[in-house]
Order: sequence, then C-alpha cells, then structure tokens
Amino acid sequence: MKWTARIILLMALISGTASLRAQEITFTASVDRKSIAVGEHVRLTITLSNAGDRFSTPDLGGLVVVGGPSYGSNMVSTNGRMSVSVSRTWLLTGTAPGKFTIGASKASVGGGTLQTEPITIEVVKAGSRPSDASAAQGQRSDPNLFVTISLSKNKAYVGEQVLATYTLYNRYAALELSKFELPKLNGFWSEEIEIGESGWSEQVVNGIGYRVAVLKKQLLFPQRSGKLRVEPMELTCIVNRSFFNRGSSIDLKSSPVEFTALALPPNAPADFGGAVGELDLQVQTRPHQREGQ
Repeated sequence: MKWTARIILLMALISGTASLRAQEITFTASVDRKSIAVGEHVRLTITLSNAGDRFSTPDLGGLVVVGGPSYGSNMVSTNGRMSVSVSRTWLLTGTAPGKFTIGASKASVGGGTLQTEPITIEVVKAGSRPSDASAAQGQRSDPNLFVTISLSKNKAYVGEQVLATYTLYNRYAALELSKFELPKLNGFWSEEIEIGESGWSEQVVNGIGYRVAVLKKQLLFPQRSGKLRVEPMELTCIVNRSFFNRGSSIDLKSSPVEFTALALPPNAPADFGGAVGELDLQVQTRPHQREGQ
C-alpha cells in the first residue's frame, strides 16, 4: 500500500506539473513597425494566452484607428500541452509628426491584473522617412508575411551563373503553403538546386523579428546581353488554421528584380567554348628525367 500511495502521489505531482505548464499565461502587445510617415499605417496586435479573452483597449496616445479591431484565436497542442490564445488587431495611422505612446492594455487574471508594455511610435513628415531595406521587395499588404527574390549579383556576363534565392518572411504562429509559382525567366537559362527540407530561422528586418524560410534556389544563366528582369514570384498561404478556425488565405507577390547582362568581350579565341565566371584549374605534374641524367 505504501508503494501504491507513493506511485499515486508521484503521478499526481507529474499531472499537476503538466497542467501548470499547459496553462502558462502570456499577455503581449506588438506592432509591425515603430516608425511611420504621416498617413502610413501601423498594425497593433494584443494577444492573451491561456487566460480567457477579456482585456481592455489601450489608450492610443493620439494615433487614429483606421481599421479594426479584428479578432483572432489559435489553439495549439504540443506534446500533450494545450495552449489557447486570443488576439485583437487594430490598424492605426498618424495625422501629424511626433512621438505617440500606445498605453498598456489590462486583463484581470486569477484575482490579479496583467498589463502589456507601452509602445512608442514615431511619426515623421510624409516623404522624410528612410526607405526600408525590404521596400525594394515591393509593397506588402500584410507586413507580417512577405516573400522576396534575391540575386547573388545584379550584373554579370552572358553565360555567367547567378544564384537566385526565394525567401519567405513570416510572423504568424501557424502557416501552410497552398500555392507556389516560380517567376517567369525570360532571357535566362535556369537549373534547380536541391536544398532539402528548409526549416525556419530567425531574422530581424527593420527592427522587427521574423521567422524566415528559404523556399527555393536556382542557378540562372543570362542568355543575351542587355536589361533583363526576373518577374515576381506568387504564392498563397493559409494562416492561423486550427481545429476551431478555418484560417485566412493570403496571396503574396514579390517585386520583380532588374538585372544587367554584359556582352562578352569581342575578338574571343576561335576555340572559346563560352565558359564564363570563376574557374578552377587543376594541374597534376610528375617528375621527368632528361636524357643523359
């Protein structure tokens, strides 16, 4: 009986620990950017996990609501531990330059009060905000999800290989890829590169953290000189799908990439085979004894 009691007590302790882990409570506020120009938009999302769905709307500090709130929910089970989160999202804008502080949202949990951290947004005059590093990748309808095309070089000789990398940037907790179309490659010959299973990595873009996955890599070989263009890549993703939520479909489109193909120098040798780029030459020699030695 003593052994049985100890086993039951141990099982109860393990079960209690698992239950506590399953109910880890988090309450956060986040924005997709902290600097905008007058008239531009910033997306504010407040998320409460494992503590119901009631929390206050924060003081927006002079920013103006132009959309929302929209509501979302997500349920995830990992190794037997269940996590349920609810969120509200607002689209805000600034009507005048200055610094504006989004106040704390509050939630009553277990007889106590949780609150998010305040967030300061800088609004500058229209046209004076430095362009984002990712702006070259096109206008994004959803700043939490976008796709890019990058080339190892934007200028090369005809026939010289160029590496093209297609990358997805994501801030959603759950994402499925439902459609994926590589861009049209007029003026290029292409070869696929096997990259295996591409996992997520972490990367910060303009002060915002993203999960990043390389979708595809290709070797491109320009076939004619002049201005060439890698057309946009298009894909469709389903985000925040769960047992209780059908999720939302988001269509993505990268920006095109401009490329300059240089003509080969004239007067090439008659036996020139067209090899262009960085070449390695391996030479093997062996001792040679002259006659008379």
